[in-house]
Amino acid sequence: MPCCGVSTTFVQRNKRCVEASWSKFARMKFLTLLLVCCCGTLLAGVDPSARLYRQPTAKEIERVIASIKNDTRRPDSLIVISASLKEPPKQQQLNDPASLVREISVMVRDKQTRRLHLVSGNATTGAITEWMRVDAELQSLNADDAVVGESIVRAHKGWLAGLKRRGIDSSTVAISIWPSGIPKTSFNTRIVRCLAWVMTNGVNNFDRPIEGLICTANLDQKRVIEFYDRDVAPVAKPALWPKKRTATRSTPAASIKIDGNTVTWNTWTFDATLRDREGLVISRLRWNDGTTLRSVAHSLALSEVVMANADTSGYWYWRNAFIVGEFGMGRTAAPLVPGVDVATSARLLDAVVVGPNATLRTINGAIGLYERGTDLVVTQKSAVNNFIYQLSYILSADGAVTVDLGIGGTPFVKGVVDTVARAGSTTGQSTGRLLAKNIVAPFLQHFVNVRCDLDVDGPKNIVSEVEYEKPLSEDDPYHNAVEIDDYEFRFENEAVRTEAPERLRRWRVASASTRSDIGQRPSYVLIPTHPQPAFLQAPNLMMQRAPFMQETFTCTQFDPNEQYASGKYPMQSTGANDISEYVADNASIYRKDVVLWYTMAVLTAPRPEDWPVMNMQHVSFSLVPDGFVRSLPPSGSPR
Repeated sequence: MPCCGVSTTFVQRNKRCVEASWSKFARMKFLTLLLVCCCGTLLAGVDPSARLYRQPTAKEIERVIASIKNDTRRPDSLIVISASLKEPPKQQQLNDPASLVREISVMVRDKQTRRLHLVSGNATTGAITEWMRVDAELQSLNADDAVVGESIVRAHKGWLAGLKRRGIDSSTVAISIWPSGIPKTSFNTRIVRCLAWVMTNGVNNFDRPIEGLICTANLDQKRVIEFYDRDVAPVAKPALWPKKRTATRSTPAASIKIDGNTVTWNTWTFDATLRDREGLVISRLRWNDGTTLRSVAHSLALSEVVMANADTSGYWYWRNAFIVGEFGMGRTAAPLVPGVDVATSARLLDAVVVGPNATLRTINGAIGLYERGTDLVVTQKSAVNNFIYQLSYILSADGAVTVDLGIGGTPFVKGVVDTVARAGSTTGQSTGRLLAKNIVAPFLQHFVNVRCDLDVDGPKNIVSEVEYEKPLSEDDPYHNAVEIDDYEFRFENEAVRTEAPERLRRWRVASASTRSDIGQRPSYVLIPTHPQPAFLQAPNLMMQRAPFMQETFTCTQFDPNEQYASGKYPMQSTGANDISEYVADNASIYRKDVVLWYTMAVLTAPRPEDWPVMNMQHVSFSLVPDGFVRSLPPSGSPR
């Protein structure tokens, strides 16, 4: 059989020539070189773990769901909530990836008992590999909840009467659901607030709120449990929407090589997949130094995004959300538009998520990859009600990695009676901005937590805090000295830290097993980009539910069960099973497999120029190599 691109015809045509003119030594040399060429070609690029990170197809998900429905453990009245690629066991993947099968994780719910079932299935065969029942937990919102919430509200007589009194036709009204914030200790059922908006030409642009008309609905019991109707403000006129941006041309990125979901660009190799909850995840991030693929990170993923609003009125203070944990960045993903969200030459990858009635929805262009200067941008966007979130991982030719979250969409607005800006207004202008007549946008804060499972030259690392400071005066006779303080952490509790921009505080993750040719440990340094204070105070319910917002940096020993800073089930949570519990055992992090949890805060204070479309606001941090990269291409250009 032909192998490695060397055809049978080529071998036969040259066989007589070789036998007639070459010596025995030459023939042996030729065969040896041919064998090396063939085997080298076969082995080059062989990656036994790559198959584990291929995005599940619709057929693969359907196979697993079919097996669930045929299993005797299935609930009598089940509903499929989500389906996503299951993260392979890390230790086994590092030591023996060939023994692993690619799995799909499916969450189903018993509609009668409201019990959750977490099921794993073989992506190839559909066979069930694990089945777990979960008691007393509330799953996040999904596409079916929007349908159920709307049907509950549209059947409510008081809500219909409120529309009629305002002279609004119910057929012109759109309903969006929002987490209630009511703790499950008060109601252990799934409760949402239903907000009403007037559509324009059949489309809800989230620009015309029906202020003061709110239903609180119990999704499990399918009924309204609280109704609020107050004539607060008139409905604003439709906003004037700008024209769509014109697509720009760009050079095709031929240097981006994609095999399944494994990407190779410049000196970088990694896997890019869309997960139901986290959205875009970068796995097995490695750097090619010319001789070996060196590990930088096992995974980089959004852990949580908390949206907290600053309005203190009784029908607004609760409008907060866990964007990742309650909505899901993957299940709310939207197609990327070339020339608008990404370059026109971007390479696009599709993904499949669970839609209404357990139907599968294919998102064409869920992940985009394109070159920007000497960087590679890997990105996805999600649409959560009025907000657009665009998550990007930016890989540089010099070895740096930037994690960036863009926040855009339509401002989250309330209807008011005010038509002109005035100080001291009691309608929300003290905690927001008047953007247009009868429209105020309350100030918002977003808290973004990123989980960084760094494996710098392997899973055993040393974590330290780096600061720069002036030495004592006797050690600084010319008053120009700057000293570095590099303090190594030993245990989790001491590695729970806040920002200190006046000391240029940052955090280093260094290899515990390798050193450079000048004796330094190869490392990556987490550098904050633009720290902002958190305006929420400790008594605030959201601060209690998400205590990670009080800290900037936390380091924990790797635990496969610790994936989210807000816990596995943040829907109506009280703050249990989150990052504060991850550090409770004060485990050792010295020369261990570690995970960094980094939190960024950003204040959104819309201007009139942001109406009705906000300029994308970005928050980011960088992971910069320090003693890791042995050599770079000239001027940082691709090799």
